[in-house]
Amino acid sequence: MNTFIKRAGVKMPWFPIVIALLFWGVAQADTQISGSISQNATWQAGDGPYVLSADVLVPSGVTLTIEPGALIYMSPGARIVVDGGSIKALGTQQNPIKVTALASRSGQLPAKGEWGGWIFRNATVLSRLDYVDIEYGKGISVSAASLEVNHVTIKGHQGAAIQIDASSSLFGAGNSALENDLNAILVPAADIKGTVTWGVKGIPFLVQSGVLSVGVSPSIASVTGPVLERGRSAVYEFAGSRLAGLASVRPEASGLTAKITSINGDVGGRFEVSAAMDAPLGPVAITTLSDAGEARLANALTIVPRKGRLTAMSPNRVVVGQGAVSVELGGDTFGPESRALLDDKEIPTQLVDSSRIRVTVPNQTKTGGLALRVRNPDADTSGGYAYTDPLQLAVDAQSLLFQDANVLIANGESKVTQLRLSYPAVEDTVIKLTSSNPAVVSVPATVLFPAGSNEKTVQLTAVGGGTATISANQNGYTTASLSAVVDVPLSASVEPSALVLPIGGADRQFTLSLSHVETAAHTFSFSVANPAIVSLAASSVTIVPGQVSVPVKLKGLAEGYTEITATSPMAGTVSIPVYVSAEYDALSTTHTYPLGIYIPGGEYIGRSDIVNTTASPSLGIFVDAPGAREEDPRYVIVSPSLWIRVGNPDEGASPLGEIVSQPMDVVVGSILSSLGPTSLARGQIAELIVYGANLDGVNQVSVSPAQGIVITGYAPAQDGRSVRISFSVAADATLGGRRFTLATPTGVIPAKNGADRLLIVP
Repeated sequence: MNTFIKRAGVKMPWFPIVIALLFWGVAQADTQISGSISQNATWQAGDGPYVLSADVLVPSGVTLTIEPGALIYMSPGARIVVDGGSIKALGTQQNPIKVTALASRSGQLPAKGEWGGWIFRNATVLSRLDYVDIEYGKGISVSAASLEVNHVTIKGHQGAAIQIDASSSLFGAGNSALENDLNAILVPAADIKGTVTWGVKGIPFLVQSGVLSVGVSPSIASVTGPVLERGRSAVYEFAGSRLAGLASVRPEASGLTAKITSINGDVGGRFEVSAAMDAPLGPVAITTLSDAGEARLANALTIVPRKGRLTAMSPNRVVVGQGAVSVELGGDTFGPESRALLDDKEIPTQLVDSSRIRVTVPNQTKTGGLALRVRNPDADTSGGYAYTDPLQLAVDAQSLLFQDANVLIANGESKVTQLRLSYPAVEDTVIKLTSSNPAVVSVPATVLFPAGSNEKTVQLTAVGGGTATISANQNGYTTASLSAVVDVPLSASVEPSALVLPIGGADRQFTLSLSHVETAAHTFSFSVANPAIVSLAASSVTIVPGQVSVPVKLKGLAEGYTEITATSPMAGTVSIPVYVSAEYDALSTTHTYPLGIYIPGGEYIGRSDIVNTTASPSLGIFVDAPGAREEDPRYVIVSPSLWIRVGNPDEGASPLGEIVSQPMDVVVGSILSSLGPTSLARGQIAELIVYGANLDGVNQVSVSPAQGIVITGYAPAQDGRSVRISFSVAADATLGGRRFTLATPTGVIPAKNGADRLLIVP
């Protein structure tokens, strides 16, 4: 518990104190005090003398009142610390308060600084000292506090009588300072940023060193600019605060002069410094003078020996693989012994005059930047050298360029383009080639440019439909690229290639397929030669992008033979023959893969009568001749091992023998087998020959898409094996595939894969 005790028999407040009752002579007792005062207290003269054996703390919210005539002895090192609280020491002229060293009690002469002093800090409440004599301590210190002193005598103290900071107030009258180390109020070099009152009469305020500024002091935060060579001038930018009214900039070294060239309000500006040839080397401080006072910055600039200057370079860029390049350098102090260094390696140097030299930069093999500087003899160092600041020489990648940005190639064909270098190859140079889609376009892995060449032929080979990006690259070269499009004629097919259906029952189906996946949708419209025999579930189907086939559902209605035709503007026409039989199970021809063909009418067809026996997976053929149903009801040929069976309902079937043959097609009617040429360039008038069989009845020719194509005439050959088509291709015709459609009075003529396709190229 905090306590304070006075002499026995007299009631006093309690403080955190160490108490001793001492008897001086017979009638006098002391009040020993130390520690923190926890509540307001009063020291009365009649309760003294007071002996402070250690520090006494007056905290925030507490006021210590000292009445007139009080005597206070300070033990060695003891202090009174007013930390947020306040002291009211109110002596009078007739009855002053005395604070002195304990040693004086025994008649000794105390030494200066025997006790620690009175300290006022961090207080918002005003403390006041009236008629107080303070002796032989370390003076009074005021920090972030306010103190009023009237008729206060400060004597024999170590250091200054009073010390005060820039955030405190100190005022009063009738004061004196005697026999102190410094009979003054010591003020530090600082900025007074708030409102304070300084007005002590009798003791002077002293700023012993530095600058005391009312408000923020002017300052220089930075100086930017080059190192300064002897005998040269340079401009520097400076930044700071409170620099309004800037009057001068002064370098703190001999042989240097400075002048202000521009001012940026109160935050900075520019100045120029000139150095004499004998200016001292090394860092130099500067001092500025403005309305707010002086500001100083150490190491603001650096003085170095004169070493020459490099100011220009032409050209300032070279290219990988360009070869040796002549570069002209501009500057000063060039002489016969000047040498150019490229990344610190000497290169051939030719003196033009004192401000120009010509150097040879060797061939570069990689991109980046090179430091180019000039070495001169150093006048300040015997046998030494001075080097200019470097200039950066950029090394750029050499350009690779394809002659064509876009190439259109027919599938299975090749096309060439030219690859060029910006400069002839200095030595044999290998450039890498890649295809983003080798399944579409293949290219060689590399192309070699022999020394001295800058153009090579590159062959592109189309191996599949689609697009591919062809790239040429190598370290130190820009990447060249072109877009290659491979056009694959689009066609349609059905599977199986023929059907035998029963009458009625569940829906059957065949598959309608494209030759390859497309990015556009393709819709096929269906037509049935005899709708009384077969019905389709839908009149059309669509193969959407990304798909290649769809199923087509159908049902047999009546016995007989018919054809289903599927037509698409781009994929062309495909037909499937369909035979509907009440004897479906006995025929078993629906199990033949993939073709079953019924040929009505005519004479018996033997093996030697089958024409156009070109590649086909396997065949099942049902041959019917007038009158044969009674004599020989059916002839069935099964392939690749062909069996011809002859029989009647009574006798049954009997094998005539095994016929071994290659897979075959059986063609009945007209067909397109090929055309020539297969590609044409824009802007031509041309003749196209379409080959096939039974083409003498052609009475209609069209092309799709028709943009840029004008058909001017056509002529079927008398033998029915070809048709000549005359047409023109516009100069702006759309590139890509075109489909020619030929028809007879009985319908559109089917075509083998690609036999109706023409490629329009640039």
